[in-house]
Amino acid sequence: MSLDELNRQFGIPGVAAFEEGEGGLTKMVISGAGSVAEVYLLGGHVTSWVPAGGKDVLWLSRESRYVIGQPIRGGIPVCHPWFGALEGNESAPMHGYVRVMPLDVESVELCEDGGVTAVLWAKFSQPAGGNWPSDFQIRLRVTVGRSLSVSVETTNNGQAGLVLSEALHSYFRVSDVRKVSVTGLAGEAYWSKVTGSEGLQGPEPLTLAAQTDRVYKGSTAAVELHD
Repeated sequence: MSLDELNRQFGIPGVAAFEEGEGGLTKMVISGAGSVAEVYLLGGHVTSWVPAGGKDVLWLSRESRYVIGQPIRGGIPVCHPWFGALEGNESAPMHGYVRVMPLDVESVELCEDGGVTAVLWAKFSQPAGGNWPSDFQIRLRVTVGRSLSVSVETTNNGQAGLVLSEALHSYFRVSDVRKVSVTGLAGEAYWSKVTGSEGLQGPEPLTLAAQTDRVYKGSTAAVELHD
């Protein structure tokens, strides 16, 4: 759809508008409960969220490419239908192919609390080659208001089981990485990619004093970043 068509069908004056973004790509600008977010249709990528009276919570790399088939770096990429490298297929794109494909708009609606919910979707039914997962549909739901909520729903459209992994790989803008802390990981086992060893998080909040790249394996608690 063109920008005019998208705005006629889904735009809400003063609340949701479709604009030309970086690289000529289409982005949606959403204002809800005093906060503002930007969502690119490429991968359903949330690139900005500024809460009411605050500063942008998300970080973007200066090296981001705004081209179909290339990922935007930073913000909240949708890694799907696999995270990282696809085991057994070196030719598969890192973090899956959803993040480098444009999504369609399904709906944009006002919420009772003054927020706004936009739903993007896409079907992936073409053979992707090798052992790449295919024949599925995703719905990305972004709610902008006093908080930001992003969720992904996957529907298996095939006849066989669908094996996938996914991540909303968020990049947060912080004041000083050495002064922030993360809670909700106490007692959790992790794998450190930096040291190549396993560890166990103690009861204290996680702080960062050196290069850190960890995979926490079993956490189900709410994790909070304190800046």
